[in-house]
Amino acid sequence: MVLNNSEFFPTLLKEDVDFTKNYNVEIPPIGGVVNSLLQADKLLENFPFSDSKEAGAIVNQSSIDNFLIYGQQGYLTPVTNTTSSQGDGDFITGINQGTDTFSVEPEIADYGSDESDWLQAGVGNAFTKVPPPVTNPQFRSAPATINVTYNGVPTQAQAAFQYAVDIWKNLIYSPVPINIQVGWAASSSGNLGSGGPSAYQQNFANAPKPNTLYPIGLANSLAGSDLDTTKPDITLSFNSSRADWYFGIDRNTPSNQFDFVSVALHEIAHGLGFTGQMQSNSGVGQWGSLPAIYDGFAVNGSGQSLINTSLFPNPSTALGSQLTSNSLLFNGTNTRNANGNNNPRLFAPNPWNSGSSYYHLDESAYPAGSINSLMTPTLNTAEAIHNPGPVALGILKDLGWDVNTSPSFNRVKTFGDFNGDGKADILWREPVSGLNSIWLMNANNIIAATVVSPV
Repeated sequence: MVLNNSEFFPTLLKEDVDFTKNYNVEIPPIGGVVNSLLQADKLLENFPFSDSKEAGAIVNQSSIDNFLIYGQQGYLTPVTNTTSSQGDGDFITGINQGTDTFSVEPEIADYGSDESDWLQAGVGNAFTKVPPPVTNPQFRSAPATINVTYNGVPTQAQAAFQYAVDIWKNLIYSPVPINIQVGWAASSSGNLGSGGPSAYQQNFANAPKPNTLYPIGLANSLAGSDLDTTKPDITLSFNSSRADWYFGIDRNTPSNQFDFVSVALHEIAHGLGFTGQMQSNSGVGQWGSLPAIYDGFAVNGSGQSLINTSLFPNPSTALGSQLTSNSLLFNGTNTRNANGNNNPRLFAPNPWNSGSSYYHLDESAYPAGSINSLMTPTLNTAEAIHNPGPVALGILKDLGWDVNTSPSFNRVKTFGDFNGDGKADILWREPVSGLNSIWLMNANNIIAATVVSPV
């Protein structure tokens, strides 16, 4: 397929990338130089695995007569007859006209999972448990319909994944079914799983913000219809090379094993939109032509938006400095309310940690055992987190998801040993409905929770 200057953008939006094809990029004559750069950027941003950060490369003009195309390693593969390369990219030479070819190869799952949102394996046993959310039909709308397609996933892993799906479907609502494709493929020893939206949409019917990229599942929900029936909404992959998975659903994760349910819950959250467009390379921060809805909520410690290009040009070292400042926050009303009226910290170490930075909550702010620890970048052995936590749910609500509400038990009524284990437990009371919630505790960790109706 050859896409010329007039065909670049509209053609790709209508056609899935076929991993068995080569794609030819034709740079138009001199009069279209600037336009072709913009359009090539659009072309490479709109693969099913979405954007310039995750798969498709940034396009820069490296000199008056060269176009440089480069992308994330493993996705864009150099082809023969190229004149030069940087990383895994190719030069297209000649200001008058040039044609080059690149192939697209899925590295993780069939549709190319989002390698930028890996959950990393932590070091050491945590011996912590966070139970599933307390759910009560009185306090939620209808559950979401979530359909799953498995590719080579073992039966035990499928059962554990379905348990994670059942948790999520009671926490969010969508009038449109959410379709997830799950892969099972070998990866490096430090990786547990990866996940992300299979595509993004912008300027669709009922889009809350113009010129903003919404993950396809959320876009479908907001639009009230399936905007693209040709692909799943979320693509996930789990590391098949690990021999230390725990597939149980009881949170009794043994020493030196990783709780699969926790990883599944984490990666589904990335697929729902806990991700964006930011990337950093050699100190230069950048995002695609349009920000994702997630990016619009990211601020520094002074409350300055990262997508404010008058402060932080795109791309720039100024933006890169912010991304590695260790002082990034998520500035959303629902998220702030869920975090004690404080904006939660995002993980932003120096140097940039590809696969972990920016798209996770800060590990030190939400350590193992915290109810908000699911969306931190690492999971330890003997650590079970079967609850997204109020902060992650607040983030999804700020992004635009209809998050099913449960009673906000915001007033401690009393303490006591309610299960006879010699440890102090907590009784919360929701002042409006009169409902009570009992949290059975083991020191600082919740081991069980239940709702008790008023008598």
